[in-house]
Amino acid sequence: MRLLAIDPGTTICGLALFDGAELERVAVIKSSYNKNILTRITGIMEQLTYIRDTWNPDEVACETWGGDRNPTGQTFITIIRQTCKEWKIPFHGCNSTAVVANIRPKGFPMKKTLDRKAAMYSGVMALYPGMQGQETQDAFDAVAIGHYHLCEIIRKQRESATV
Repeated sequence: MRLLAIDPGTTICGLALFDGAELERVAVIKSSYNKNILTRITGIMEQLTYIRDTWNPDEVACETWGGDRNPTGQTFITIIRQTCKEWKIPFHGCNSTAVVANIRPKGFPMKKTLDRKAAMYSGVMALYPGMQGQETQDAFDAVAIGHYHLCEIIRKQRESATV
């Protein structure tokens, strides 16, 4: 299974491609904050279509969050979800809190908001040392999202095997 993990952002969008459990590649899509939101989202979706055509994912895992924290981000996630439906590629939403809890190293303290980024970085570096030198947090987030989804697949397989 080829999994495309997305850290959705309307300025910087992180991407990670897993082939089975192996991290194959990471990338970011950047858009100018000076452009209007419709132009940014359209440009990112065009680039995501190119990524789909060249990386050939079987499934998509995308960070999601609840509430009204970011209405523009929620709209963008809805567009990604609908686009996956049109592409006939399964879409899986991953709650950002669960993603961090899954990847942070054991015993890593989580007292402040900044700890989230440090925990994500530490966990990704421990599991995927090839990420050293990546330029944005968005790429790390995409790797963590993909890792979380792969762990969820394994957990569900184990649960169904014990039933």
